[in-house]
Amino acid sequence: MDQKRSSGNQRRSSDIQRRNPDSQRRNPDSQRNNPDNQRKNIDNRKSNLQHRKRRRRIKPAERRIRLLVRAVSLLVVLLLLFLAQRGVALLLKSREESAQEAVIIQREDTGEEVQAPDVDVEIIEAEEDHVFTVCIDPGHGGKDIGANNGKRLEKDDVLRLGIALKEYLEGQGVNVVMTRDTDDFLKLSARCKIANKAKADFLVSLHRNTGKGNGVETWILSDADEVTRTYAGAILANLDDVGISRNRGVKQGTQEGGESDYAINLNSNMPSCIIELGFLNSQQDNSLLDSNLEAYAAGIGSAITSTYQAYQEKAAAAVESRDEAAAKDMAAEAEGTDGATASSNSEESSNPAGSTDSKGNVTSIALVNEPIDELSQDTTLLEWGQGRNFDDLNRPGGCLMYQQKYGDMSAYFLGPWQEGDPKVIYLTFDIGYTNEYTISILDTLKAKGVKAVFFATLPVINDESAIVNRIIKEGHELANHSVTHPSAGLPSETVEEQRAEIMDVHNACLEKYGYTMHLFRFPAGKFSAQSLAIANNCNYRSVFWSWAHRDWNTEDQPDVQTSLNAAVERLHPGAIYLLHGISSTNAAMLGDLIDAAKEQGYEFALLQ
Repeated sequence: MDQKRSSGNQRRSSDIQRRNPDSQRRNPDSQRNNPDNQRKNIDNRKSNLQHRKRRRRIKPAERRIRLLVRAVSLLVVLLLLFLAQRGVALLLKSREESAQEAVIIQREDTGEEVQAPDVDVEIIEAEEDHVFTVCIDPGHGGKDIGANNGKRLEKDDVLRLGIALKEYLEGQGVNVVMTRDTDDFLKLSARCKIANKAKADFLVSLHRNTGKGNGVETWILSDADEVTRTYAGAILANLDDVGISRNRGVKQGTQEGGESDYAINLNSNMPSCIIELGFLNSQQDNSLLDSNLEAYAAGIGSAITSTYQAYQEKAAAAVESRDEAAAKDMAAEAEGTDGATASSNSEESSNPAGSTDSKGNVTSIALVNEPIDELSQDTTLLEWGQGRNFDDLNRPGGCLMYQQKYGDMSAYFLGPWQEGDPKVIYLTFDIGYTNEYTISILDTLKAKGVKAVFFATLPVINDESAIVNRIIKEGHELANHSVTHPSAGLPSETVEEQRAEIMDVHNACLEKYGYTMHLFRFPAGKFSAQSLAIANNCNYRSVFWSWAHRDWNTEDQPDVQTSLNAAVERLHPGAIYLLHGISSTNAAMLGDLIDAAKEQGYEFALLQ
């Protein structure tokens, strides 16, 4: 029985070993008779011993490196988490600000944040049924006083004018948005944002100048479109009519050059214009602003509304598109050239307004005049002379007839006058060149307090800067008398050549003096209906005359007294006197002519 138990135990031991081979490895006695296993065990023990020694040798350095790597990895992860969280927060904030459509401004006195003028309702109305909207931006404000002259501050003057302009425009049914109507400070970006969100049709930014100088100027984009140029020019013309010390012209870009732009013009989505309304350190400019504040506001407002009416269809398209491509298409449509400039050689372009050539020179300025189809007009050469028949007011019959016939083509054969108005005379001088008598004539005009128009050719514009600057500075009207003064008359030239005769002088004057011309006199008085249309489409008014005499030959001057008697004898309301600025006779008789006319109840007005 003991043997059976022993045999059973052996079988169970064998079964256990088969089911669990590892037990043999754990039991050295079971492997004692296996040489291979013995060698393997010896090798494993040696390897483990070497590994433990190596671990003990490098453990401190390895631990430091591992700790450093883990710390850097943790910092990177935390930084990424922070940036992701910050990005989400900024995105949510941006969306919230966009939804609120609010512009935050800083009130200068307390530093608290206040909401900018609410324009949400106006925006909705303008989008659903377009409402004519103007944004008025009185410059500076709050801690930004602008220019100053003692206690007189720019920010105060422009706010007064802005409020007066707002009242005028609202009286005309215009929707008005103010960037500020109190003494608050706004960043330029906030001002533009207000105008853009209001979907304004026009933005006018009011400022004043300081330094050496006087007068009014406007600033527009360096690449301003047709509507903007018209708008800025109309503002200056209206202010000139009210009375300013000097018309400094429409200027493009900035004082640093034509390649840069002021932020208010650059970042607004509509025709915008900066008005520098006189110099704070000019007593004359200050007095004119104070006495004509409401008239200035009406002049600016009238320029805006008249421009809008003239370009309403195009302006509405520009408001809808709000992009550069649409603006270019609008200009191309106005030109009728499918995007080509009017300086091209195609005679199919009947409206060159607002065009520039490849060098950026203006080939015609923005139209204020109603465009006329040039190619459909009669090209017959006409030689002007007022004739010898007169009505009961002593006005030449030829002037009355031609004024009725060609007055709609922006031509003056008689100056503006209506019965019941004071009798007025308009003095004009042609200067193909200048001499000492030109200076004498200017001296007399200054002494008598009379303004006149001086029609200058290109050589005078280029070479006689002292005379030209004096004409502008003393408040006279500088006007255009062509480049070459062709003796055969402008109609003897092609359409492009006639346009160049006008616009080359215009560009030279604008570039050298910053002065925009508006009046043109045909050389030798030779014209045609087509020539009148060309001048009209260059935004010029053609000026003829209702009295003149043979005074142009310096070697054969008429008698002074005889000429004076003839000039006085032919006085009439609305008279346009043509005199040459190089005539010794004219220089000698001018003072007496002015005195004689005033004695007969005439006033001298400036033709504009």
